[in-house]
Amino acid sequence: MTPQRRRPRPGRRPPRHHHGTVPVRDSEVPDGPALPLRTEAFTALVAGLKRDGVFGPARGPP
Repeated sequence: MTPQRRRPRPGRRPPRHHHGTVPVRDSEVPDGPALPLRTEAFTALVAGLKRDGVFGPARGPP
């Protein structure tokens, strides 16, 4: 059985996806603006959340 695609709600634009980016939105404002993160940055964010479970302090360049 193939998964069904979710249809956008009437009057709502479908999200625009750009190759190499992941659109990140505030879950409390799903129709708000999206922050396009590079795939590598999103992967690092998810890995950090899985590892630490929280956002840590910002770090500068290595």
